[in-house]
Amino acid sequence: MAKAESVRRNVGRSSAESVNIGVRLAPEQLAALDAWIDAHPGARLSRPEAVRRALAGFLSLHGAVPSRPI
Repeated sequence: MAKAESVRRNVGRSSAESVNIGVRLAPEQLAALDAWIDAHPGARLSRPEAVRRALAGFLSLHGAVPSRPI
């Protein structure tokens, strides 16, 4: 029987285009994030993507970055 080849798929954001930061959340913050994700089931958001969208919305609301559709 032939050995199956391992195929690595690039999933997510390219590391060349972004900087990885580590963030610790308090249990209540994580629960709120998970509740927000659960409130948007059609979006199928991961925690990192939910944080990116929340940050983009906050920064846009406060004029720190231009508004763009998510």
